[in-house]
Amino acid sequence: VGIVSLLLVCLVSVVAMVLVNEARRRADALANSNEILAKKEKDARREGLLRFRKARDSVDTWLTGTSEAMKHYPGVQEVREYLLAEAAKDYEWFAEQVSTDVGQETERGRAYLRLGDVYRELGKMGAAEAAYLSAKTLSEGLASSHPEIPDCQLELANSLIRLGLSL
Repeated sequence: VGIVSLLLVCLVSVVAMVLVNEARRRADALANSNEILAKKEKDARREGLLRFRKARDSVDTWLTGTSEAMKHYPGVQEVREYLLAEAAKDYEWFAEQVSTDVGQETERGRAYLRLGDVYRELGKMGAAEAAYLSAKTLSEGLASSHPEIPDCQLELANSLIRLGLSL
């Protein structure tokens, strides 16, 4: 009976060891898979932010930049106002893109600032003030929750300056 008990204990120990090793192997594989997925998610977020910035920069360059160049030419004011109105639509869309990513939210605040600038150029001072106030509110939240990120503080300052100029 002693030998049978000893063999049974050895058998149970070997089976337990095999099961524990298999569980460890699966856990390591899952951890590795999670690291890969986390890296892919981080890369995708970075790519999304870069594309968002590129799209906003395009609106800055082509619509508002062209509009600024046309500002002093007679006979093109209707086209200028049309371009500014189109830019306002794009900035409104950018400002509506809520995210949990700090960089994306900072860009959203910048979109509100540019929207205010466009409204100011169109003579819509009430709408400009509302856009600047939205930028301020968003930037205050980001600056208080992320004091270690200089861009958050900078955009808060920019929104306060623009809001002050619109009053």
